[in-house]
Amino acid sequence: MKKKLLFLVAILFVFTLSVFGCGGATLSGGPSLTDTVYGNGGSAVVKGDYLYFANAYYDYNKLGSNDNKYDRDGQLQKNYGIYRIKLNKNGVVDLNSKGVPTGAELLVPQVGGYEKSGLYICGEYLYYTTPYSGYKQGESELTKGLLRFEKIKLNGDDHVILSEGEYTTECEYSINYVDGNTYITVFSDEKVNVIKSQSNGNKSSYKIASSVVDYCVETQETLKHNKATNNVNKYVYYTKKSDNEKYSLYRKHLNGGAEETLISVSSDEITLEEVKNNRVYFKQANILKSSTFELNADVNVYTNIAIEKDATTNIVDYIILDDTLGYAQDRGIVAVYTDSSAYYLYNYTTNGSQLLHTESKQINLVLTTGNEVLFQVAEDEKLYSIDFSDVQNINKKVVLNSFSATIGEEESSTTSFDYDGERIFYFAKAADTNEKLNYLHVALLEGNAYKDEGGNSVGHYIGILDSSDIKK
Repeated sequence: MKKKLLFLVAILFVFTLSVFGCGGATLSGGPSLTDTVYGNGGSAVVKGDYLYFANAYYDYNKLGSNDNKYDRDGQLQKNYGIYRIKLNKNGVVDLNSKGVPTGAELLVPQVGGYEKSGLYICGEYLYYTTPYSGYKQGESELTKGLLRFEKIKLNGDDHVILSEGEYTTECEYSINYVDGNTYITVFSDEKVNVIKSQSNGNKSSYKIASSVVDYCVETQETLKHNKATNNVNKYVYYTKKSDNEKYSLYRKHLNGGAEETLISVSSDEITLEEVKNNRVYFKQANILKSSTFELNADVNVYTNIAIEKDATTNIVDYIILDDTLGYAQDRGIVAVYTDSSAYYLYNYTTNGSQLLHTESKQINLVLTTGNEVLFQVAEDEKLYSIDFSDVQNINKKVVLNSFSATIGEEESSTTSFDYDGERIFYFAKAADTNEKLNYLHVALLEGNAYKDEGGNSVGHYIGILDSSDIKK
């Protein structure tokens, strides 16, 4: 999890909108094609020794017409653009004697950090989304929150607009790299569409399904070079609801083709959660289940306790554990259960449950990595973790002394953070500045080098400060 957000009649090949020049610049060096990608899908992604990231957070509702053009000289684009920086041998960004990050290079002169940031490295390209105010196809009124899907080579060459004027920030999307092709899956206006970008430069757009209630594709955060894709992960999964309130679950290959029925009729609501660990996770009547949906596959049930975010009794939060510990094993979920008097952290598996930790105030799960669970406690800014590999000796420890990933005020606030297994990223005001902008910060989850004056572990901003934020 990153961020705490039809029958194919014909395939229409369309011309790709390309933008060359316009302030583009080729960067020297860079990762190898064979390097592993970590952290696809958020505001920062790592390939080899290079970190690609959105410099600062921007409220797209403030964009006027013709703002956020692909312009290397634009101040807005410099502040909020997508940068590249090389990580040191410890996996973090180098700082000079004044604590300023060194070596950041502007790759994309457009807004990269916003409510639905999405950076993905697929092959030799960075795929990203960027917001703008403009005109939807066939409309004459200015619309705020339009979304472009774009790509650029990791060295800054070959900038291409893949979609413009079709979608807004209200859509849901994901980007997957399968068999050398990149698939952008978009859910908008009850339709699931795919933009397919091939390695030879061709692009095609087609509809997967309509009258869709919910959809899901693989959560593809890590990409290893030439690693085969499991069959389960080559599909788009989606639900529909009939006029008599019955739910059905279907899937269709990312390339389109025939629709397969996985659950034909259910009186209980089906909600798709994730495609992960080569399985499909879904809730049926708020009970979490999973299956590969391959021939004769079983359906796993982790607990019969309902998952309801705002409940006073039941599971109110959970994260699906990774199975990547060197062997194939369904490790279940870590979840927060409350009985209205306290909050309990449990590991639920198909074989039962294990109590891990208890707090008097609400536990808010942040992420899991290996056998560690990272979380916050209400009214406490610290980021904590516990290692549950030895349930008889679990101790809560502080990972970050201050972790605030919420931007904005009250109803307009947004919580945004990402991680790649080793690092956590979040937007915040930079220390020792005028605190004008929210910059992307990084911290290591283990052995963090960034400390405050008291020697406590904290995050540090990565990129370039705006001149208004530099104290004179």
